[in-house]
Amino acid sequence: MALLFCYGSNNPEQLSQRLLRPVRGTAAFAPGYGRVFRGYSQKWGGGVASIEVDPDRITYGYVEKVTEDDLQRLDEFEGVASGFYRREMINVQVRQPDGSYKTKNAIAYINNKTNYKAPSAKYLRAITLTINSFWNQDGHEVTISDIPLRNPENYCRCNPLCETCFLDPCECEHKCKFCGKEKCDCCQMCGHGKIAHSLGFVTRLTRPICQCLCHGY
Repeated sequence: MALLFCYGSNNPEQLSQRLLRPVRGTAAFAPGYGRVFRGYSQKWGGGVASIEVDPDRITYGYVEKVTEDDLQRLDEFEGVASGFYRREMINVQVRQPDGSYKTKNAIAYINNKTNYKAPSAKYLRAITLTINSFWNQDGHEVTISDIPLRNPENYCRCNPLCETCFLDPCECEHKCKFCGKEKCDCCQMCGHGKIAHSLGFVTRLTRPICQCLCHGY
């Protein structure tokens, strides 16, 4: 048996449908990785999630025990044979019964595409199901506006997705008064500390950058 790290649309409901068995899962996060959106999915009508190395970010999701037969089945859904995704082993922190976290090796599906493509609202909602199934603490539910789409160096890393322009994230000249980086022209805010204040447990698990939730979800 191996661990599979799920961080995108493979929430427990979808993964259960794909594996043809119940999925329970355990909360886990991947430190040093950021969620990005690559390629194009006809099913979802936009870009789909991948993760890339980024020492300032953390990707939240969950792990599920899988067999090689399970992985072979998932390979078909993820387009491994066509080169769309590949399997890669990464280190994740897995929640233990006592609430602590332990480093484990887990398989993650990584998108081979390098071009950015904005995801659809439908796809982002699938990601929120993945996160909220395991990280909904203190009564706060993550919404699509909480998920950063891309994080170039000159873009405010604490910026949640603007509900007005989420299909085309702004990269304007307005600056976040807290961290000095760019913020969205539509909502006139970078959301500095928005989730960190309501999800205090997140900042206790991680090293905060400029005192806000720069690592995002």
